[in-house]
Amino acid sequence: MSSTISAAPLNPVTVKKFYTAADGTIVYRPGEQFQVADLATVQRAVNFASLQSLQR
Repeated sequence: MSSTISAAPLNPVTVKKFYTAADGTIVYRPGEQFQVADLATVQRAVNFASLQSLQR
């Protein structure tokens, strides 16, 4: 059993939506973006927040 915790603040990635225009160019859809993070990153962020709370 491990006695360490992998902890780090959450640093999500911003994903932007694009579409292909009639002329074949790829165009960003203004205002259509969202932030994502994988499960391992979220788990580390929860561990980080928990450790911060315990330290206080």
